[in-house]
Amino acid sequence: MTETPRPAKPRTGGRYTMAEVRDLARKHTKLAIDTLAEIARTSDKEAVRIAAANALLERGWGKAAAGTAADRDEGEGAIEVITGIDRDPQATRTD
Repeated sequence: MTETPRPAKPRTGGRYTMAEVRDLARKHTKLAIDTLAEIARTSDKEAVRIAAANALLERGWGKAAAGTAADRDEGEGAIEVITGIDRDPQATRTD
């Protein structure tokens, strides 16, 4: 005899473990992503579209690194890309 699957129930005292909650939520990932994408495409409110788009980007690419203006001014966490040195190789340095 084949048993029909029963809905997930909390194991103890009406509570789910964190692992159970994560597993249940992951079963709805496609629905959640599809819903966020639909909201980003069709919402009449710009703030709602932006929030949905940010949620999609964060889930796909991770949160953007945040830095303060002071960090940027002091060069902390900054990456300088040097594509070439534009100076006269015959010039002498005067430090």
